[in-house]
Amino acid sequence: MQFNVDKRFIEILNTSGARITWDQFRKANDLRRAERNSDPVAVAKKSKARLQEIKDLAAIGVPISLGTANDYPSDVQP
Repeated sequence: MQFNVDKRFIEILNTSGARITWDQFRKANDLRRAERNSDPVAVAKKSKARLQEIKDLAAIGVPISLGTANDYPSDVQP
């Protein structure tokens, strides 16, 4: 499930009995994002989807920029 989380959402949680501050939420969210970004399966899935997107755009003639070497981790180059 995906949804937008904002400070009002945190206020609603607090009125429902879940005591959490915006900073606590951001810290937990940052930790979870780091977990997702370090999951090899998720990284591979995202890369595969991006490659397909590039192929689809190229097929209809959209110019593609793969960025520069600085846009990639040192062990992955375009």
